[in-house]
Amino acid sequence: MKFGQNLPRNQVPEWASNYINYKGLKKLVKSAAEDAQKKGGEADLAEFFYSLDRNLEDVDVFYNKKYTESARRLRLLHDRFGQASAFPEGIDRDELEDLIGALLELRGQLRKLQWYGEVNRRGFAKITKKLDKKVAHAGTQQRYMASKVDTRPFATNFKLQQDMKAINDWLSGLGDANTFDDASSVHSAASLKRVSSRAILNLPSGLLDTVDQAIRNDDASILEELLLEANTGDDMGSTGFQKLLLNLLQRSISNKSRKCIDKLLSQINVLDDEDDLNKRNCIHRLVITIGRSKSNEAQGNGTTAFLQVANSASNYISPAEAPIALPPQNTRTEQESTQLLGANDESIRLLSFLLDRLKPHQRSALSSKDSYGRMPLHYAAQYGFVVICQVVIQHMQQWDQFDVSHGIDSPVWQDLEGYAPLHLSVIGGHALTTKVLLDCENWEGDAGEKLRREWTLTTRTNRASLRCTWLLVSAIPSVPEL
Repeated sequence: MKFGQNLPRNQVPEWASNYINYKGLKKLVKSAAEDAQKKGGEADLAEFFYSLDRNLEDVDVFYNKKYTESARRLRLLHDRFGQASAFPEGIDRDELEDLIGALLELRGQLRKLQWYGEVNRRGFAKITKKLDKKVAHAGTQQRYMASKVDTRPFATNFKLQQDMKAINDWLSGLGDANTFDDASSVHSAASLKRVSSRAILNLPSGLLDTVDQAIRNDDASILEELLLEANTGDDMGSTGFQKLLLNLLQRSISNKSRKCIDKLLSQINVLDDEDDLNKRNCIHRLVITIGRSKSNEAQGNGTTAFLQVANSASNYISPAEAPIALPPQNTRTEQESTQLLGANDESIRLLSFLLDRLKPHQRSALSSKDSYGRMPLHYAAQYGFVVICQVVIQHMQQWDQFDVSHGIDSPVWQDLEGYAPLHLSVIGGHALTTKVLLDCENWEGDAGEKLRREWTLTTRTNRASLRCTWLLVSAIPSVPEL
């Protein structure tokens, strides 16, 4: 099959508009060749080369922009977790899984970008070869490729390949990392220092140990005294002190220290964490942690299994398919998941407690989007745990954040790749979660509207299960409410 016909299948879908305009360039080649034949002279290639150069610039700019963002993420991971060659032992399970997840997401982005570069380089090689074939004595391909295309980063992927090697080496090293129960560690402050911001790193070592112990013991009164000592006369609303509070809040959530959570929330202005690699706040992270841990628990898997799944073929992309960050495939049914994670589960009670304790000025964090354009509800739907979706939706409705006037799959609900929580639920084959989302929308319409919704979702989520597709136009027994 010819390159032009195969190009749409080889594109990363969400980047389709940023590829070489092969068909447009092909038309210019044909036009120049026909003009030369009619006039009996040399072809006028000025328009073709102008358009070719613009295509080259556009591809180069897009590639460099995407690579710069990926390189920034990798640099932030190194700054936060340490160099791959000298990874410290003793990282706890949650931190290890967060790091692995971030590395896998980053590797997926780099693979997409690598394929983007390779396809576009092939496009420039093909179009200049076609020019040489159609226009006599053009002699363009070798000269143009050597002087203009192969000097560009997207054509060689040299730095990108170095970054991918570093990530793969890091992941291999993590497989041998010594994990342990952080709650029983005698080096309690070590992991707190390793993953926290400079605000924590600037605390005296003795004070840091005492703060960490107060959080572990859920002693809010001691924590308050220590925070006054740590503040050292600065404004409570200063950027540095607010960063410290956010880090301690995350630590308190990890330790399920409710009194400390309540105390810290009373002093925090906003929950947005600009230091987070993925721009996620504590609600994003808690929903992801619950979903990930319960998914592994359902399969009887630990961190080792997580690493094995993460390095499987499922994380490699086929040329025409863009990878999306979905939970690992598993053999459990959604009904089994519902039995595994109910409203009385400790993790769900913690999530409800956190949301219930948010101050009015902090509640926007529940609808806040991370660097992938995803809200906590996206991740709740992605993992397919009904009760998480119910808790999140319930609070969004109470706080007037659940606007479905244009549909629960409308652009306002979509992430940067165009996926709404409903799409992610369908892709994952989560029938009950899909029904919860549709029921909350209170969607009513004629058969034609319903069929259009079915077509939209099955087109958007071409890996959806037939059962979920059927749900979009029919009814199933109601899901128990909280």
